[in-house]
Amino acid sequence: PVVGFILEKNGNISEDIVSNLELLKMLRVLRSMRLFTSIEGLRLAVLSLINSIPGIFNVAVVTLLFFVLFGIFFLNLFKGSFYSCWLPPRAKSSIDFDAVIANKYDCYNFGGRWVNSRVNFDSLGSAVMSLFIIATAEGFPGLVLSAADAVAPGIQPQRDNNVAFKWVIIAYMLFGSMFVTNLFIEVVINTFDKEQAKIDRDFMLTTFQK
Repeated sequence: PVVGFILEKNGNISEDIVSNLELLKMLRVLRSMRLFTSIEGLRLAVLSLINSIPGIFNVAVVTLLFFVLFGIFFLNLFKGSFYSCWLPPRAKSSIDFDAVIANKYDCYNFGGRWVNSRVNFDSLGSAVMSLFIIATAEGFPGLVLSAADAVAPGIQPQRDNNVAFKWVIIAYMLFGSMFVTNLFIEVVINTFDKEQAKIDRDFMLTTFQK
C-alpha cells in the first residue's frame, strides 16, 4: 500500500525509481514464509523436500547409468532404422508408395527426402533421451510403432515388420517407469519419515521403548 501511494502521488518519478519500488512490492511474497512456522505439516513437507535433495541427486546418477546401459543396447538394435521416405503429396498419390519405395535410393529417385524420426536411437545422447521419453510415457505410442516398423538402416520401414521390437519397448516402459519413479518416491518418503521422527522426538527412544 505504501509503495502504491508513493507511485500515485508522484507521477513524475523516473523509471529507475519506479522499477526499484516495484521490486519492493515483490517482497510481500515473503509473508507466506510465516506459514512454515505456523503450519507444522507444511514445514515438515518443505524440510523433507530440501533434505532429500542429496538422495535425489544420487538416484538421478543411478538413473542416468540405467539409461546409458539400455541406451547402448537400443543403439545397437535400432541405429539408423527409424528413417523413412517423405514424398510431396502429389508425387505420393501418383505411385503405389509401399510397392515402389523400398529404400532411400528409391526415395531419392522419386524426388523424396530421407528423413529421420524425431525420437530415434542414432546416437547415445538421442538414445538416452528416447529412453527418458519412454519412461515418462510421453510420445510412447509413436516410438512403439516406429520400432515395430523398423527394418534396417537405409530400408523403408514396413508396417509391423517385427512385432517383437514393440514388446521390447513396452517391457522397458513398464520396468523403467516403475523403477525410476519408485526410486524417487522412496527417497522422499524415507526423508519425510526421518523428519517426522525428529519432530516427534522418536529418534530419542530405544527400540524397546518404541
